[in-house]
Amino acid sequence: LSDTRAAVVYFDKIDRIGSYAAMRGLTEDELRINYLYDFDFDDAGKKTYDLGSKRIELRLRPDLALSLYDIDSGKELKSIPKKDSDPAKYEAAKADFEDKKASIRKVAKSVCQNLFQYFLSGRSYMPADWTQLYFSNPVLKNISKLVVWSQGDDTFTVAESGLITVEALPYTLSEEEIGLAHPMEMDEDAVAAWQKYFASNNLKQPFDQVWEPVIDFEKVSSDRYTGCEIPLYRFNEQEKHGITLEKSSEYDYIARRYEYTSLDIILRGCRLDWEMTTGDISDATMQSTITVTKFVCKA
Repeated sequence: LSDTRAAVVYFDKIDRIGSYAAMRGLTEDELRINYLYDFDFDDAGKKTYDLGSKRIELRLRPDLALSLYDIDSGKELKSIPKKDSDPAKYEAAKADFEDKKASIRKVAKSVCQNLFQYFLSGRSYMPADWTQLYFSNPVLKNISKLVVWSQGDDTFTVAESGLITVEALPYTLSEEEIGLAHPMEMDEDAVAAWQKYFASNNLKQPFDQVWEPVIDFEKVSSDRYTGCEIPLYRFNEQEKHGITLEKSSEYDYIARRYEYTSLDIILRGCRLDWEMTTGDISDATMQSTITVTKFVCKA
């Protein structure tokens, strides 16, 4: 029931933002655009606090850190100055500044996780929605500079000068949907050029995108994992590689421990079908091995 930004961040993190938005008569994107991602900066990533006796400018840096400046003196400040400020305006500015400090990086992390899911699934945005999210929003714009976008056969990214191709030429959006470019859908020269772009500009991608391994499916057999034994712990906390270990457990009151009743291993949208080589996979035996029998794609 909470309408705070922290609540939205939480429900977005646990993938329940759809239910949270529906309770308020909103779609997920409407909630994200109009509330979660709205930090009230201008197009340059700045905001002015009027404290009565002086004006303070808040600036968003490319690394998403925040800086405060006295507009009259140009001096950088460590905090909102209380002395000689209007009490009500000071408290409002302080609360807003603290909210931004606490929320921006959490929101950025959530955005990067959402982008990764779009990268894995191949989902895309309509140009107008993408522009509102990743080009007009100063916070998300800094994130969009770290990935390669695709529109049809074209690839581009966001720079200080605007949208550019890998050759640093201006790029104009068409009416096609926009997604995250994938190396398997790009030619080798384009992949190498984008790798060089991020390396030479010292830009770290939020996940492996242009460095994602390219697999030749013609050389891959459907039973390639048959008979392989894989330690179970290797699937834990591997979401950044597109691997999710979904676990269900029940408490064994006699043994006084939790025992897993089911395990599902999701690898980039495909469900692994497996057999346990040990019968006990309680917390104490997380390093049991599993033998993969086949791949089963989810419907």
